[in-house]
Amino acid sequence: MFTRIWQPASQHDPELPLTCARQLLLRREPGRPVFLWVHLLPPHSPYAAPAPFLGRFDGGPGNRDRFYSTPPWQFRAAADNAFPEQYSGRYDESVAYVDDHIGSFLNWLKAHSLFDPALLVISADHGENFTHHYGGHGGPMLYEDMIRIPLLIKAPNQTHSRRVSTLSEQIDLMPTILDMAGISVDTAAEGRSLVNAKGGPSSSKAIFTMNFEENPGFGNLQNGTVAMIEGDLKYTHYFGVCNYAMMPQLADSLYDLQSDPAETTNLITAKPDVSAKMLAIIQQQLNLHSEPQQ
Repeated sequence: MFTRIWQPASQHDPELPLTCARQLLLRREPGRPVFLWVHLLPPHSPYAAPAPFLGRFDGGPGNRDRFYSTPPWQFRAAADNAFPEQYSGRYDESVAYVDDHIGSFLNWLKAHSLFDPALLVISADHGENFTHHYGGHGGPMLYEDMIRIPLLIKAPNQTHSRRVSTLSEQIDLMPTILDMAGISVDTAAEGRSLVNAKGGPSSSKAIFTMNFEENPGFGNLQNGTVAMIEGDLKYTHYFGVCNYAMMPQLADSLYDLQSDPAETTNLITAKPDVSAKMLAIIQQQLNLHSEPQQ
C-alpha cells in the first residue's frame, strides 16, 4: 500500500491542453486549413502518474507523490542509492499515462472525421537519463537515452505504416511538414524533408545535438557540449568551463553505437583519425554558428 498517493496537483494534467485542442478544432472555420500545435508537459519529472497507471511498473511501497518521484538531478544521481531503480518504473508509468490520453485524443479525431485527412506529427524535446549515474534531462551529458526521441508522422489518408531508421534532427520537422503540405521549402533552411527517407543510419547524413544552457542569450558560445553522430559513430565534444554540481572532469568521447549502444567504451585512442575528423567537423560547425546575430 502506498503511503502517499498521487494528487491531481502533483503533475500537469495532459487533458487540459487536449481539451483546448478539441475546442479549437470544433470552432475552426470550415474550408480553411488548420495548423494546431499541442504541448503536453508529461512524461516529465516529477514522474507522478495517477491510477490506474500508479504502480503498473513500480509496485514498491515507497512514497509516490511528486516530491518522491523527481529524480536526482544530473551528477547528483551518482550519490543516490535509489537511482535509477526508484525512478525508471515511475517514468514508464508517466509515459503510459500520457500515451493513454493521446490515444483518446486520436480516437476523438476519428469520431469527428478529422483523423484521416490530417497530417499528424508526434515528437518530444528530450528523453530522460537513467544510465551512467546521471539523472534528469539537462546539463552537459548527451547520452543516447536523453537525445533519442520519438518521431511519428501520419500522412493524410495514410493506411499503412512503415518504419524508417534514417537519422534525423528536430530542424528536419519544419521542411518535412511543409513538403507534405505541398509548400516549397526555403533553400536557407538547414533541415531537410524526411518524406523520401528510406535508408538506415549508415546511409544518413551527419547530425548534431548540443547543450549550451550555461551561455548568455546573446554573444559567442563560450562553453557547452556538442555531439555528432555519423553512421554508427558518435563523437561528443566538451569545450569551455561548465559549472554543474558534483561534475567530474569531462573528456571527449567516441562511441560505436552499433556494437556499444550503452556508450561504455571510449574509442578515441583506438580510432585517432576518425576522432580527429569528427572533431574538426564539430569545430567547423561551432565556428559557423557561434557568431552573434546582428
